[in-house]
Amino acid sequence: MFNKAKNILISGGSFVKQEEHHHHGPSSVHIQTIRKSAMDRLMESASLGALHNSGERLEPPKCHPKTRTAILHYLMKWIIGHVGWDIFVLWLYGPAGAGKSAIAQTLAERCLETNILLATFFFCRSDPRRNNDKVLVATLVYQMAMHLPGFWEIVEVAIEHNPAIFHLNFEAQFQTLLVDPLLRISRTGIFESNAAFPYIFIIDGLDECSGSDSQTIILNTISSTLQKHRSALPFKFYIGSRPERHLAMSFSTTSLNHLTYQLVLDNSYHPDKDIRLYLTDSLRAIRKAHVVRGHIPAYWPSEEDVNRIVKKSSGQFIYAATILRYLSSPRYNPVHRLKVIHGLLPPDNDKPYAEIDSLYHSILSSVENVEAALTVLGVHLVIRSSMSVNQLEKFMLLPPGTIRLLLVDLTSIVTVPSTNWEPLRMIHESFIDFLFDATRSLQFYIDPSRMHEEVVRYCVAQIKVFCFSVLVDPTSEIYFLMYAFRELAYHLWLSGPLSSNPALWEEVRTLPFLTFVNEIHRKHTLVSSRTPGEVIKHFLNTLKCSDLWRTEELYLYHRDVWDKAMLDTLSLVPNSPGLAFWIAVCLEPPDSLRYGVYRNTLLALPSCTFSSSDSLLYLPFTLFTGHILLPPHACGSAIRRWSLGVSWASINADYFALVREFLGDPSRAGSYAMDKSAFTLAAEFIVEFAMRPWDDKKAKIVTGNDSRQWDLIWDALVSVLSRAGRSDKLLKMLNHSIVTFTLGCPSYFWKAEDGLRTMWRVVNEYILAHTGTTPPGFGILIDWTDSVNGATQPSTYYIGSKWIHTDVVYNLDKSIVEAH
Repeated sequence: MFNKAKNILISGGSFVKQEEHHHHGPSSVHIQTIRKSAMDRLMESASLGALHNSGERLEPPKCHPKTRTAILHYLMKWIIGHVGWDIFVLWLYGPAGAGKSAIAQTLAERCLETNILLATFFFCRSDPRRNNDKVLVATLVYQMAMHLPGFWEIVEVAIEHNPAIFHLNFEAQFQTLLVDPLLRISRTGIFESNAAFPYIFIIDGLDECSGSDSQTIILNTISSTLQKHRSALPFKFYIGSRPERHLAMSFSTTSLNHLTYQLVLDNSYHPDKDIRLYLTDSLRAIRKAHVVRGHIPAYWPSEEDVNRIVKKSSGQFIYAATILRYLSSPRYNPVHRLKVIHGLLPPDNDKPYAEIDSLYHSILSSVENVEAALTVLGVHLVIRSSMSVNQLEKFMLLPPGTIRLLLVDLTSIVTVPSTNWEPLRMIHESFIDFLFDATRSLQFYIDPSRMHEEVVRYCVAQIKVFCFSVLVDPTSEIYFLMYAFRELAYHLWLSGPLSSNPALWEEVRTLPFLTFVNEIHRKHTLVSSRTPGEVIKHFLNTLKCSDLWRTEELYLYHRDVWDKAMLDTLSLVPNSPGLAFWIAVCLEPPDSLRYGVYRNTLLALPSCTFSSSDSLLYLPFTLFTGHILLPPHACGSAIRRWSLGVSWASINADYFALVREFLGDPSRAGSYAMDKSAFTLAAEFIVEFAMRPWDDKKAKIVTGNDSRQWDLIWDALVSVLSRAGRSDKLLKMLNHSIVTFTLGCPSYFWKAEDGLRTMWRVVNEYILAHTGTTPPGFGILIDWTDSVNGATQPSTYYIGSKWIHTDVVYNLDKSIVEAH
């Protein structure tokens, strides 16, 4: 109660807490608020549904009593150290439906009973809160805080010190919130004492974590931690998954191999015996509890019935579990359904998936509107989003409740959540494999290309509503607009050629996609992570390279729309050397452009030839990011929103390729296509800027300690001048023994020397090419002044035939000094 408390008065058995408020530190009440907020942030970032005892995991799969005894016994021996005491990771792998999650759940409960369970996480591919690595660390840390004394206090400070920790990558979270606190409490000797402490982590379904890279990172992070701190951190990790190729490779690496015991879940542990026991008990329960139990014979099922099901299970619990779900449906007589199961295939059929495929065929055959049901399932499976039932219905333009009605006969293989705000879930992964394999599903085959075509149709519908309807409130449907914005090109690429659907092909051809992209980006900040340029590039490249019907016609139509938008945008900018300069930069982007362009740089550059213009400020923003359709009155507001600059992460290199292709083609860019005269104008612009005296705008190009914007200026000057033609104006400025440039220093000192040598060479070559000679002792002086007060850096640099420093002279060239 009084931990870290101050100024507490104890009088007459009463506790009076006095608080002092200082300007230099938080009050005790504020400290409590911070502590609470730290826990709040942890809880918000954790996925409590991934815990072994979570209320969200209703009836989680676990081993039926007296089943899986051999493997559970072996796992417990490893956990308590009777076998593999020096092995810190155990990987249990097996095929889908083998019962891995049931084993992990039962193992967690047994470890909990003996107080050695530290934390669990059960991945689930269909649950957006349990199918990624972003919540893994927070979920583990939450459980560890409940079990390890002193752990939470350390984590709390770490969260307070870096409130954004849960937005960092997995390695950073794992090190800061898990490893570092454990190392600190390890120094107290708590793990070396005789007192017992929980030490087992259970992570199940790692293959259901989205992205193979994320799965590998999780393994590598755990591996490197255990390898580096084996003596300080005596913990064990149980990991269960399918034997995916990338996981098998990770576990075979040297760093993980000697830390890991690999255990395959196969017939070595006599699954048939366990499946028989599971079936016998479960079928007996169905006979006693079913709504038609009065009509079920007492001898049902027979021993022969059970034997046949065990044989068809092929060692996989998934088949037995699916049959039991099928038989337990309150809508059908289980005796009749069991007869259906036995008559599906001849007994000598030994295809690996024959039995469960037959069951799926039987279930689907009972669906009244199977085509509509399969369309819902197909769209759900191909969209790259975990849409809830409610969202999926809106996206597919279906009346509310339609999906629940269509899938009412599929409850044994598809979970339709009780609330419409959760996504559909396939109970068995093998069912998805079945649906997408035409040789197995036959008349129930879901053609992925046709499903992608369906999604294209829905995306087009959402875009047309947004662009043409004056009644729709786009904020209410922003989720679908964002999906169409991001994923239309992806689904077009994977759809069929559309030759069998000419109406949809025509809708794609005339779709106002470019208008939609810019309007949705202008009105909604939710898409800021993907620039219009990136989306436009992806869309046009998809049309150009796809196998769509009459794809060239589609591509040229939308490319012409984009070309016109580019020309309209360029026409907003006054024809000037500044315009030529930025087009030149886009056509030949210097490497330093990857840092982006700051607003202060844009403000400084145009003023050397004319007053600041919103349209010229807007031009680089347009060419770099793809904002090509904003009207003139929106230019200023766009630049104000761009006050912090555009980083390379939002400047897409492939989009630059589109811009360069356009600007380099006179038939498309017209008067804006770059030629030697245009590069000459651009060179006059940047040289005049380089020679202009320091002023307030020029001095502000350096933002804080970031001088990388000067890298862009130096690189652009060299690039543009090297392609310029003869100009009396340029020669008048450059044809002197000493040319003075007022430029800031590049981001690294060594760049200044290299940059000066390159600049000297390019300027010298330009003068020589257009006059036949260069002034004797030609050199360049860089005035490093970086403020409006005229203050200079301690050093001034020349470069000519030698590199010279005013304080320390290297290889002094007397002629240069005398010329100066």
